[in-house]
Amino acid sequence: MRDGQNVAKEFEQMRSVFAARFPHANLETGAPLLIIAVREDGLHDLGPVLWKDRDRVAGAFIQGWERRYAMVRLDSFGDLNQAAVFYEYTHSILHANLHWLPTWLDEGLAEFYAYTRFQGDHIYVGAPSVRLALLTSERLIPISEMLAANSGTFAKDPHREDLLYGEAWAMVHYMTYAPDMERGARLDQFIALIEKGMQQSQAFQQVFGDPRLFENKLSEYISRSAWTVSLLPPAPTLDTKSFQAKILTAAEANYEIGSFEVGAHETGEAKTRLLAAESADPALAGPHEELGFLAWREGQDQIARTEWQKAVSADPSVYRAAFALLMSGIPLKQQDQQQLEQTQQTLEAIAEKAPKYAPVLVELAVVQWRLGHLNQAYKSALAAEALEPWRAEYHLLTGYILLQGHQPKIAEDYARDVAARWPGSDHDEAVDLWNLIPVTARGNGPALTPELPKDAEVVRGTIVSSSCVDILPSLKEGESYRNG
Repeated sequence: MRDGQNVAKEFEQMRSVFAARFPHANLETGAPLLIIAVREDGLHDLGPVLWKDRDRVAGAFIQGWERRYAMVRLDSFGDLNQAAVFYEYTHSILHANLHWLPTWLDEGLAEFYAYTRFQGDHIYVGAPSVRLALLTSERLIPISEMLAANSGTFAKDPHREDLLYGEAWAMVHYMTYAPDMERGARLDQFIALIEKGMQQSQAFQQVFGDPRLFENKLSEYISRSAWTVSLLPPAPTLDTKSFQAKILTAAEANYEIGSFEVGAHETGEAKTRLLAAESADPALAGPHEELGFLAWREGQDQIARTEWQKAVSADPSVYRAAFALLMSGIPLKQQDQQQLEQTQQTLEAIAEKAPKYAPVLVELAVVQWRLGHLNQAYKSALAAEALEPWRAEYHLLTGYILLQGHQPKIAEDYARDVAARWPGSDHDEAVDLWNLIPVTARGNGPALTPELPKDAEVVRGTIVSSSCVDILPSLKEGESYRNG
């Protein structure tokens, strides 16, 4: 129990670091975080993949739509072994607060905070990255390439991708501690400018100057022999003895571990454990809820709905099951006025239970839109954006509602913003929105076009079915699974 309380303390200390660094940040998200703390032998109970890679797995963080999971090794957590978990935890905080960050800054901030250290009553922020040795032995990626890089730029070149992460860390460290960076004030200014919609290249030039001169200064900075770190006081009133502790029943333990295995795609083990929990305590809502999601993924819709109904009956506060039960019913496109009004009432009731669960607000906005309540739909869509600003599709929904509400200029701003910041299908969907805006209502900016490979053919239609195979690759030390 003491080990578990110490892990909880470190996560609470990380929260205090973010609270100090970003005083206005939202540290609470609609997706709850479940932390599983185990020793090496405990990995055997978390599924064959984690057990097979037990010599290399230091920790894992799984980011999902409905829940987030962290697995930490009690026998090796600390020093560099915690970096994989805190790296992704940092991403989850950033993505809950910022509309968009360029890849170098998104990865650089995650690397920067991943190496946070807790020693006694002290918190050390800014410790060197493990990639520092790579930086000092390789030629840096030109800053112009760093600014233009996205998550897939170096996907086929692991060595180059590793260098990108290391250089991104160095850029953030330089922007935080270099004498001419005003103790990180310039970095804050840069983030504020791109958050307001300024193009990254323009914001960079305005705040940091000529990228080539910045590159020279960064190279000199990396060659130094000593590195500055921040020393923060411990989180106030944080005492592990004050943490509430509970001995779980066998059913509760099977449910918690089983839900982690669902997130880790250990489907067979998860189902066995959740069925055991359901059998041991039929009144426990959690196993019914998770078994419902498993059945839904397997195409067993009626079984899924039955399990969700059992979950809601056992505990009316389980909003995920209530939401899934509602959305698995009659499709919104097939509902008449009366049915849509009833769906709206049910969604509003779920939103009261879980005001920070963005998917409910998204569907509420769609229903309100269909009912012609555009002002309400706009407010619901904005609320969803505020909760999960990283999701391009939420911004596009707001854009469509604005277009329907005779606000084409603002809708165009939304389309251009998404097209400029998000690659791939998100970009192309923004182009679709822009194409719906009447030509006479568009601004004077350049036309938006899809991102297409050479000689690609555009085919439009409706996908009626799809399937995929879950393949979970082995973890390497310092890596973590993500399920976005």
